[in-house]
Amino acid sequence: MRPLIAHVTNSGTLPTSQDAVAFPFREIKVFIDGTLAGTAWPFPIMYAGALNPSLWRPVPGIEALNISPYTVNLTPLVGLLTNRSPNSIGFQIANFMSSWRLDADLLLYLDPSVAITSGALLSETLPTDATTAQTTVVDSAQVNQTTTATRVISLLGYVNSSSGHALADVSQVMTFKNQQILDLIGFTGHVLQAETIATIISVSGPGGVLVQMTNETYSLNFSYDTYLSGDSRWGRGLRPISPRDYADRRDYHASRQLL
Repeated sequence: MRPLIAHVTNSGTLPTSQDAVAFPFREIKVFIDGTLAGTAWPFPIMYAGALNPSLWRPVPGIEALNISPYTVNLTPLVGLLTNRSPNSIGFQIANFMSSWRLDADLLLYLDPSVAITSGALLSETLPTDATTAQTTVVDSAQVNQTTTATRVISLLGYVNSSSGHALADVSQVMTFKNQQILDLIGFTGHVLQAETIATIISVSGPGGVLVQMTNETYSLNFSYDTYLSGDSRWGRGLRPISPRDYADRRDYHASRQLL
């Protein structure tokens, strides 16, 4: 394991942090020597105060005290790391605001029988940016804004080690949707967000074929009220935006099969 220092920059096209507030999609990009090598889609972490620190409660939110790391498989690109030259690994965050705290670890499996392994990337489908879209519909009763993002990744490479020649194939299909509805009459808001990530990792070599399939689904749904300064509820000291109903579910399923 080799610790990394994350150099984070903003790769989004939004010019200001105020615009980023209205664009809820975030993406962590991983680079090897300046070449895009993979991505991870972070899930919003709700702490005990949820959307508002003044609503702090003694029961912490899901994963508030133990945030799970994200894994980006770089096996098809191992040839970039075994080229006998110094390497750098960097990160970019798409559409983040003023700051983003991030650290990382590089997990390596060393070959005890040879000093240097080799490899190369055979094919690649990895666009620089995810495909995103945003629509806003405004009428006299509500504002309805929907943001979507999709990304398809396919990386195929090989590794030559003491065990022989092995092919590594990493494929991912990622979808994201965030819908925000603001009621202009009742001053209530609703946020509905869903994210799916389907990953297939296949490694074939002299010992056979190992296939790992992972399906992840993340959903985030909550509502909030907006109180005017003359409302009696405002006197309780709450901020104008306070969560009324909050549901957070992270479903994770992984199956491994050795063929």
